[in-house]
Amino acid sequence: MANILTYADFVGTLDLGIGSTNANERQSKLNEIIEQNVPEYFKQFLGTQEYIKYLADCTPSNAYAGTPATAKWTNFLDGTTLTTADGKKCLFSGFKNVLKYFIYVDFLRWTLSVVTNSGNKSKNTKQSTDVPIGDKMLQNWGEGVKLWGVDWNNDFWEVNERNWYYVLGMSRGNNNNYKYFPDSIKYLDTAYNYIYWMNQASADNFPDWEMIEQKPINSLQI
Repeated sequence: MANILTYADFVGTLDLGIGSTNANERQSKLNEIIEQNVPEYFKQFLGTQEYIKYLADCTPSNAYAGTPATAKWTNFLDGTTLTTADGKKCLFSGFKNVLKYFIYVDFLRWTLSVVTNSGNKSKNTKQSTDVPIGDKMLQNWGEGVKLWGVDWNNDFWEVNERNWYYVLGMSRGNNNNYKYFPDSIKYLDTAYNYIYWMNQASADNFPDWEMIEQKPINSLQI
């Protein structure tokens, strides 16, 4: 039984260096992180009730290795192009693609420190590029946040919210000390948009969806 993500999925800017020193240890740890953390990300995005429905649709019945049977869940996992309620095309690359960025950061957090009985200590990790690990974590977590999506349907966002415009690479509009999202956000490649437009097509698609947003992290990865 293969996991929905394997080390082969982490290429380019998501390269984990699995083929380098201690490859067996690193690959084993990656699988452990996938099996532990992927279900949590599913629950955070779908909410408890839709998560239970997803598991019921999968064989085997788990989030980290299950293959869904129905089209709405297959498209959610693997991606699709859908036509929105207002007649526009919306590309979604799939929740599996979203997960790669968060699992990447989770894995690098492990490589940076190893838990001992006396606390945390740094691991001696060699990198294949000159880009600091912290910067790579920051960049890839931010990409995951973009693909996860933001609940733009809440009309307005208070000014003191985290700076989504920086993360999304979008301009900001202002209205009486509030900031709002431009219409183009509705058609971005995000998991939020997939569920939103599916529910616009039929309220029966994901009626119990309750998403917890992922927030940007700072230079300390917190």
